[in-house]
Amino acid sequence: MKKTLALALLLSLPMLVQAQDGEKNSGLIKSVSGAVSGAVQSGKDIIKGVKQGWDEGRQGGASLDDAVIIHDRKFKDYVEIRIFSVNLDAGVYTVNIGIKNKTDRIVRLTNLMEQKNLQLLDQDKYVAYSGSVDNDITVPKSAAIKYTFYFPSSALVSAAKTLRLYEEDIPLN
Repeated sequence: MKKTLALALLLSLPMLVQAQDGEKNSGLIKSVSGAVSGAVQSGKDIIKGVKQGWDEGRQGGASLDDAVIIHDRKFKDYVEIRIFSVNLDAGVYTVNIGIKNKTDRIVRLTNLMEQKNLQLLDQDKYVAYSGSVDNDITVPKSAAIKYTFYFPSSALVSAAKTLRLYEEDIPLN
């Protein structure tokens, strides 16, 4: 019954709108536009709040393995990044790096799938985003790991020059 009533109301809207004169129709459009715009903005704000809460919760709360959780520029306090090699083959840049943990705690680099956190820049500042990366990389305490990132060369217009990690530029050798 409710579905039938809603469907009838929905189907009658075009007739109601046509019955309105130009000025009233304009007011209806503005009202609907404002309501939809507000709903979209609220939805974006909710998603942003959930994301911030998630990051703060991960950072502030203890992880199961007592790891230091990194999601921003503070990574330099905990790890050293070393570029081992950069290769271009079949339209893909392969960037091999070393991540050395400078602490006696496990370190986890997080949110690497977010575009702002991992980028390859060329000499002209064009950016390529990694399409195949783990969201998190865990480095054991007082140890180092090798890791490989892959970036499409089609996004760049000149040779790769810089790896950008958490908005910090690391020159390629």
